[in-house]
Amino acid sequence: MAEERSDTGLKSVITALDILELVAMAPGEVGVSELASRMGVAKGGVFRHLQTLVARGYLWQNPDTSRYRVGVQCHLLGRMASESVDLLVAAEQPMRFLRDAFGLTVTLATLRRGKVLILERLFGQMPLEIGVRPGSVLELHSTSQGKVFCAFSKPSIWQMLGNRKLLPLTDHTITDVKVLQRECQQVKVQGWALAYEEMLVGIAAVSAPVFDARGDCVATLSVVGSVQHITRQPDIKLLTKLREEAQAISAQLGFRA
Repeated sequence: MAEERSDTGLKSVITALDILELVAMAPGEVGVSELASRMGVAKGGVFRHLQTLVARGYLWQNPDTSRYRVGVQCHLLGRMASESVDLLVAAEQPMRFLRDAFGLTVTLATLRRGKVLILERLFGQMPLEIGVRPGSVLELHSTSQGKVFCAFSKPSIWQMLGNRKLLPLTDHTITDVKVLQRECQQVKVQGWALAYEEMLVGIAAVSAPVFDARGDCVATLSVVGSVQHITRQPDIKLLTKLREEAQAISAQLGFRA
């Protein structure tokens, strides 16, 4: 049976959000009876939501008192949201400078759950616009962004990739982990990565790393275009500008080389 809808969405979703907000704003731990009373709903309904939120890590239940407080997942979400906002603000001007310098589409991406997540995109000034929309999720092995993350991130990425079958998206996609490792070693030396028709025939992209204050690679800055504009040997002026703007974002995030 479909859940009853309210004007602002599914009631179950609203109830879960209400619970999270009440627990988060409480000065200490909160019990089921207190939550039910403040929300004006039955204890049974509140309890079911609490159990789900605890299971997902959004709330934590004190085993001694059976009362609840905010869980680690809420803290992680808040931290990631804050970092994303700071990153987008820091990247706004460098992305525009890079786009205006070459007229090509520029993207900003981060790493989420072993995939490339596009955070922002500025369309280029070419007759044919190329670029994925924000929120798109891409593979590590077939993108220049993914190669940067593999080159500059923690070794656990390679353990994960070793357990995956690297699917060919085009005839140019790297599907051998050892070949990908060798290329990423070169990426780390030169400071940029190229994906030439590896995700989509006729399309190429070049990416550079963005670092935070701790020196972690938290994002990639990329230029995307047709193979007419981004060749197998990318223009040195494009690479220089790409790296300069990626470094400008890193500097705003507190990175000091």
